Amino acid sequence: MAMRSLARLHRQLSPSLLHRHSTRRGWPPASDAAFLWRGLASSSPSAAGREKSSRRTLGYLLGVAVAMVGASYAAVPLYRRFCQATGYGGTVQRRESVEEKISRHARDGTTTSREIIVQFNADVADGMPWKFIPTQREVRVKPGESALAFYTAENRSSAPITGVSTYNVAPMKV
Repeated sequence: MAMRSLARLHRQLSPSLLHRHSTRRGWPPASDAAFLWRGLASSSPSAAGREKSSRRTLGYLLGVAVAMVGASYAAVPLYRRFCQATGYGGTVQRRESVEEKISRHARDGTTTSREIIVQFNADVADGMPWKFIPTQREVRVKPGESALAFYTAENRSSAPITGVSTYNVAPMKV
């Protein structure tokens, strides 16, 4: 009984839906009733164009993904070369080592008469019970000349402490 009433309802609604939609800009086409039952036709020219466009978009997205992975692998060596070329990030630009410069001056017979003043600083981390001072505040040297610098360190706590000394090269004037 329920099946018969559903079939009757379907027969009554289908022509009215078809008639109602056929007045709106010709969509869906009223002449082809089978079109309503099949849904969108897969062999229409717009579907082929849409599929081609979708494949092109997929190709572009895959290309972008591959380029991003390649850029992430190349980022570290490229950044290292950039820093070495520009001196950015604390890397030192090396054109000629000190030994090469000394040997060039010795070979050419040129001597440098200018003096370089090297100043010493002794900072201690906050909370570290040390007394750490240089024995001399500065040393005057000529390029290529060796010199020694001495510091005095005193542990003011009752426990042994191990410290690490680091250096920093910063010109006062450029």
